Amino acid sequence: MRRATGKGGDDVLKDDASRLRGETPAGDRVLYADELLRVTSAERPGAPSVALVGEVDRTNSPALARVLREAAGFGGSLVIDAARLSFVDVSGVRVLLGLVREGAATVSGVPAQLRRLLAMLHQTL
Repeated sequence: MRRATGKGGDDVLKDDASRLRGETPAGDRVLYADELLRVTSAERPGAPSVALVGEVDRTNSPALARVLREAAGFGGSLVIDAARLSFVDVSGVRVLLGLVREGAATVSGVPAQLRRLLAMLHQTL
């Protein structure tokens, strides 16, 4: 990855600079977007996969549940990349746990703040 200069002269990775501008990587398609959250899907071999970027809270968790269930319906177990989530409240945890418990999805890249919330709830993804 090449480096680019971010706002204020800071060096950031080129992919991070694109993400900060709200861009979606080439080949990815946006399944859902609001002011807090973006859900993208990439055409990759194997199980269907989505990436979650931003924040999940009670305002967008019903839409997230709908989008993830639709994506899981494309065959195989859905792989959910949660690495770029900056916030998830309990309603978001319920959505993710529901899909995992049903065997419809697995979650990768669980960020530290989400692991902490899961630990407080005595849950794992």
